[in-house]
Amino acid sequence: MPMPAPVIGAPVQGLPMPRPFGKGPTVSEVPGATAPGAMIPGQSYPYTPSAPMSYPQGYPQGGVTLGPAIPIEGGGMPTMTSPNQGRYSPPALDAPLFGGSYAEVPGGPGLFGACATNAGGCNPERWWSSAEYLLWWTKSAQFPALLTTSSPSFNGILGTGDTRTLVGDGSFGQTLHSGGRFGLGRWFGNDQRWALDGSVFFLGRNGNEFAANSDQFPLLARPFNNANQNIPFSEIVSANGLARGGASVRFENSVWGADFNLRRRLAGSSCSRLDLIGGFQYLSVSEELRVNEFFARTPDSPRSIGVPTAIAGIVTDRFRTENEFYGATLGLQGEMRRGRWFTNLTTKIALGTVHQTALIEGNQTISFDTGTTSSFPGGLLAVPGNIGQYTQNKFAVVPQVGLNIGYHITPNFRVFMGYNFMYLSSVLRPGDQIDTNIDVTRIPNFPVAGATPLPFVRPTVPLKDTDFFTQGLSFGMQWKW
Repeated sequence: MPMPAPVIGAPVQGLPMPRPFGKGPTVSEVPGATAPGAMIPGQSYPYTPSAPMSYPQGYPQGGVTLGPAIPIEGGGMPTMTSPNQGRYSPPALDAPLFGGSYAEVPGGPGLFGACATNAGGCNPERWWSSAEYLLWWTKSAQFPALLTTSSPSFNGILGTGDTRTLVGDGSFGQTLHSGGRFGLGRWFGNDQRWALDGSVFFLGRNGNEFAANSDQFPLLARPFNNANQNIPFSEIVSANGLARGGASVRFENSVWGADFNLRRRLAGSSCSRLDLIGGFQYLSVSEELRVNEFFARTPDSPRSIGVPTAIAGIVTDRFRTENEFYGATLGLQGEMRRGRWFTNLTTKIALGTVHQTALIEGNQTISFDTGTTSSFPGGLLAVPGNIGQYTQNKFAVVPQVGLNIGYHITPNFRVFMGYNFMYLSSVLRPGDQIDTNIDVTRIPNFPVAGATPLPFVRPTVPLKDTDFFTQGLSFGMQWKW
């Protein structure tokens, strides 16, 4: 059957026509014609117009043209001068904001194409969860001199002779922590504009301890200032011809927190997005300093020193601080993707109140030559006067920054590593609650010749606050479904 000549403004017989709705052109076989096979979005296909093609009933026949048509006499087709003439390219799939599954974009970089795409309109993932291993450092704690040694003539008194500090007079202990963080979130709606998420993290309790005994250091002393006579002073733990013994200083701290946030997408594309974050932040910083000493009087010890009938004893001081922050959070999170790779940056700041507690305890257990053992309230640095529990509330700020770089193993599973920094503007720390100016008359079993009680309480409870931060690396994974 002869092919009618194409007319400008009318459909050209033999070419597949675009349908107003659907996933691609539909052709019916006509003897002598070559019909294309299954079409893949993004590819183009040649046609062989050896015979005219018919269209399904009801398909629009007019009002659509495919460029300038050339009238041709007879049943032939125009000669193709360009390799792209006469080829049909189905439209590329739409790419929502990080929703749906990944679909290959032909010619795009990477297995997943340029970015995440929605394969044929399937629903995007609603839920996500994450787990991270944390390797974080905390700000070091500062302490006064807690344990000294010297030659016998200087009794470990600070600022005299060859006295040197074994523990304190600066920072003490290892600040590296291992920990974990776990998160869960959910988008509401396929457009992924609103979401709720939460996370909880912890740094494991980190214990640092220094211990010494009279075998290592023949003279061990605990220094302080005699407030009654306003002179440097010390308590002897061990010394040749007086007593044998030892002392230990242990410092522990732990950090944990949680947050709950509402997210709102501000801007984005298939390769990037920017979210506004608002919610609630909780942060806890707990620390404890414990100083223990034990002694046993030697047989040749002069009974004029100390309590004459005391033959052995244990002395303990304990300073514990707890800081609990409650605040409102506001921040931004941005993410960019390229193929399987992604990077995201989170910045947040929380404003609120930190509830601070200082707990101070001290006691002595002394054995006497009468065969009895008695306990007394008060150690050396913690004595009646500053023993007790004290609280205060302070306004505080908690800024946070997190940067991650990661890789998609599958469309729904990815791994990442990053750097995190968190700051708390006000905390109580144990070393700052130690007042080394002591009324020696308040120390149990510690007679000092010529000392009279002070008309005021020393040591005091400073409730001195300072700042705190933690920072470090994270190694994590995330799953979406």
